[in-house]
Amino acid sequence: MVMAKRKICKKRKEKPQRVEYHMQRDGVTQSMLQNYFACRQRAKFSLDGWRRVGGSKRAIEFGNLFHFLLEKWYSAKPSASASASASASASFFETCADQWLVRAAKIGDDLQAVEEDLARAAPVFRGYIDYWSKADRQKTWVELEETFDVIYQMFPGWTGKYRLRGRCDGIFYSKKQRSREYWLFETKTKGVISEDTISAALAFDFQNQFYITAKELETRKKITGVVYNVIRRPGAKLNAAGDIQELGGRIKADVEKQPDHYFKRFEVPYPREILKKFKEKELPNKLLEFNAWWNGFLYCTFKNQSACVSRWNCEYLDACADCNGKMVGYVQDGRLFPELED
Repeated sequence: MVMAKRKICKKRKEKPQRVEYHMQRDGVTQSMLQNYFACRQRAKFSLDGWRRVGGSKRAIEFGNLFHFLLEKWYSAKPSASASASASASASFFETCADQWLVRAAKIGDDLQAVEEDLARAAPVFRGYIDYWSKADRQKTWVELEETFDVIYQMFPGWTGKYRLRGRCDGIFYSKKQRSREYWLFETKTKGVISEDTISAALAFDFQNQFYITAKELETRKKITGVVYNVIRRPGAKLNAAGDIQELGGRIKADVEKQPDHYFKRFEVPYPREILKKFKEKELPNKLLEFNAWWNGFLYCTFKNQSACVSRWNCEYLDACADCNGKMVGYVQDGRLFPELED
């Protein structure tokens, strides 16, 4: 891939004001709840607005980039002809790449690292379009990357209500079916894909059930399940010369050699009794505990040392390791819901 040099002017960012979080007013996302149940100290840092200086890890930013590419591609509604995939190769990707670099400059990301992300993403994205084009032509998209904001009443007749917020990658139904079955479409990029582990975990995945519960409240439509769209993040590194074009070429050759190594989909239907149990028992209990903790009624805040290192290191590992509590390397950026921002 030939990556053209682009001139991007960095925008000077004003220091944002700290935002105080109020659960009833601001609402709850699935990531907030997952942070809390993983580690209360992590949840406290996040809700207080602390973010690491320098932005997200590259693995996370690569995932954000791929979500951006797929949203643009599916929104464009390319021709159903077999040649549709070819249009992704040059002009489409370059247009998206320019837009992504503008975003990177705006948020103060490392532009050289972003160029490397784009070099890795280009051949994987083109391979993805080729691999899934036939299957995706059978989908009718109902929405893509839209946020939701719904009121959830835990028990009929009870005054306690919570605001559930989030963003789904997509909702679709199949053109082949006479009666419409609505499915969530969730994309994940992973360095390692363990099919047995993913399949087992998806049967009771919290994010999926949270999203289904919220979207059924919002749309008044039953959602059958989730298509879990997994894309392998290339592990290839730059050569000694730092040649980005050579890196893209190596990845392209590997994707073409073994596309099924890079692209996996898991179709997970959720029985109604499982969704009912989640909506009426599991989610209410988690919301009640989170509410009690945040409002100081029950439970203290403490570190869960077993959550510091897992799939990747916790964002607040250095903050917890600093005995002086000075939060060196972190800023309060005033953002409560960065995952919901455009």
